[in-house]
Amino acid sequence: MLNKIKKFFKRIKSRKKGKAVKFGPVCRFLIQKGVPQKEVAFLKTLTEYALLILLFLALRSSVFGNYRIPTGSMETTLRVGDHLFANKLAYSLKIPFSTSHLIRWQKPQRGEIISFKYPGKNVIGADKKDEGFIPFMKWIYNVPEYTKRIVGVPGDKISMKNNRLSINGKLLPLKFIKREENFVYYEEDLLGIKHLVRFEDYRDPLNPENEFAQLEEIKNKKEEDDMGYELMTRDAFREITIPEGFYFAMGDNRDNSSDSREWGFLPMENIDGRLGFRWIHIEMNDFINVPLIGTQFPWFSEVSFEGFGLVGNEGSKDIK
Repeated sequence: MLNKIKKFFKRIKSRKKGKAVKFGPVCRFLIQKGVPQKEVAFLKTLTEYALLILLFLALRSSVFGNYRIPTGSMETTLRVGDHLFANKLAYSLKIPFSTSHLIRWQKPQRGEIISFKYPGKNVIGADKKDEGFIPFMKWIYNVPEYTKRIVGVPGDKISMKNNRLSINGKLLPLKFIKREENFVYYEEDLLGIKHLVRFEDYRDPLNPENEFAQLEEIKNKKEEDDMGYELMTRDAFREITIPEGFYFAMGDNRDNSSDSREWGFLPMENIDGRLGFRWIHIEMNDFINVPLIGTQFPWFSEVSFEGFGLVGNEGSKDIK
């Protein structure tokens, strides 16, 4: 593959120097039909560039991806503006430009941070209007993609009471780390995976003075979502079993995360890949007006390499 790409650029370079262009059967046919040789050479170059771009897009669709964190649902593990590379081959090989899987060789594991498509409506514009974004900028910055941590896998029995998770009948331990501004930080032991979680101070699960919705209130709910199970509150829900082919995902910023507590189980087909490497942090808070096309172009206000390196099941080593 690399040799073919090198040969391609050598051909482009030789054409710029005025060297003879080697034509294939299609090009020779066009020349025989009277198409000028220069135009055929231009079309050949244009086609090769188009194929190269298509190859890159196909690889980006099914092999790797660059994701920008658009919200604070994973703070403090991931910040808004973090850019990460995702391994789309972590779990399966997908048909490019689709959600269909050709081969699956591994299942997502509890504690892994994943990127995925919103399991409800078409995610573009589902949660935000994306005002000021030129259409292709949505693709570059991956605003539609969600990023959460898997807390429950198929077969797990999961429940929540007083803003604390229980998995398979075990209440997950919380170790106090610090209290800062209006937040309290704990190290949560996710059945062997230790990671940082953050709560609003007034929703501290270990503060007996805080009041939360009780399970009795949820049992009386008659509403059901599109997948047929009872709607949950953010504080508590009855024990449910995660069905085969589905996962339960939550943000580490527990009180500021739209996750499985709201939209239900996450289908395997929606999982895009596993986030693995944070390479840059870019704040996109500024916009440049572009009068000719009547829109705004996003512009960065901060660029840094803070947090450069691998992300995932960091545990206590990232807790400050």
